[in-house]
Amino acid sequence: MKGSFLVELPNPPCGDPAVIVRPRNRGLAVLAEAGDLSRVSPRRLLSVRVALVSHFHVDHAYGLARLLRVRLGHPERPLSILGPPGSAARVAHHLAGYLWNLLPAYPLDLAVLEVHRDRLETWTFPREAGFDPVRAGSRPWSAGEAVFEIEEEGLLVRCLPLDHGGTTSLAWRIDEEEGLHVDPDALARAGLAPGPWLGELKRLVREGAPPGSLVELPGGRSAPLGDLERELLFRTPGDTVAVACDLSPTEENVGALARFARNVRTLVLEAYYRAADAALAREHGHLATPEAGRLAREAAPGRLVPFHFSPRYEGKEGLLLDELRRFAAPVPVSSATPLDPCSNG
Repeated sequence: MKGSFLVELPNPPCGDPAVIVRPRNRGLAVLAEAGDLSRVSPRRLLSVRVALVSHFHVDHAYGLARLLRVRLGHPERPLSILGPPGSAARVAHHLAGYLWNLLPAYPLDLAVLEVHRDRLETWTFPREAGFDPVRAGSRPWSAGEAVFEIEEEGLLVRCLPLDHGGTTSLAWRIDEEEGLHVDPDALARAGLAPGPWLGELKRLVREGAPPGSLVELPGGRSAPLGDLERELLFRTPGDTVAVACDLSPTEENVGALARFARNVRTLVLEAYYRAADAALAREHGHLATPEAGRLAREAAPGRLVPFHFSPRYEGKEGLLLDELRRFAAPVPVSSATPLDPCSNG
C-alpha cells in the first residue's frame, strides 16, 4: 500500500543531511536535519511546520540560517525547532549575529523545544525582546514519548536520545493518525451528496461520540452516527517514518533505536562507513553498514532509506549500497523521492 508520506532527500548520499517528510495532499512538511538546504525552494521551506535537529554539529544545523531567513516576515507561518539541550541558546546566537534595527519589518513566530533526558523545555523568541529567548515552560518527559503534535494534521513526533561520541544525538519518529475515509460508492448508494457534513461526521467519529448521536444530513434529515460510520466510512493505517543519524555503533544505541523504530513504514538511517572501516565508525561515533543493516533487520521497517554517507565515498556510493543490501536483507533498501530543485515549489 502506498504510504501517505512523501520522504524527500534534497542532497546526494554523501552530502550534508536533510530529510523532508510531506503528507500527501496537505500543505505542510516536517524537516528532519537541517544540513544543506540550498536545493530547497523558499515555498517548500515556508511549508515546514517543525524542524527536527538531532544535534548541532555544523553539517546538521547550518541550514537553519536559510530556513529562518525564509520565515522572516511570515508570522502567519509559525515555526518550531526541536533539538537537544542548548538548542535555544544556539538559535539565539545565530539570530544575534545580525542587525535588527528594523525589527517591525521582520516578524517571526518562532519557538524552540529542547529535549532533555527528563523534561521538555519550551523557549520563545519575542520580537519586542530583540529575539532574545524566553523560557516559556517545562514538562516532564521520558525517552521514546511524544514531544510534539500537529493536532489539526494528525501528526505526532516522538524522540529518542542516543549517544554520538559523548554528545546527545536525537532520533525522530513521525506517526500519522489512522486514516478515516469516505467510501464514494457507499455515499452514492445512500443517495447522499458530499459536503461539509462529512467533515463533521469524521470529527465525531474521531472524538468517540456515542453511536446514537444524530448527524444532520443534506436535505434536513438526520441519522445515527454509528450507522453512518459503518455504512460510509473505512479506515487505513497511518503512515510512519523514523530518521536517525550520527549515533555510535554500541549495543545500547542499536537496541534502543531498533525498538523505537519497530515496524515503521520507512526508516531513514545513516550508513556512514563501509564494513572495512568499522574502526573509524567506532572512533567517530557513526554506524558502518553492518550495524546499520542489523538495526534494520531488528526494526523490520517496510523499507530502509540510507543517507549520510561519509564524503570519503563520494563517487563510490554504490559500494555502500551493495553492502547495506546484503547486511539488511530481507529489508528492502530503496531511495527516497528525489527532490527536483526546479519544481519543488
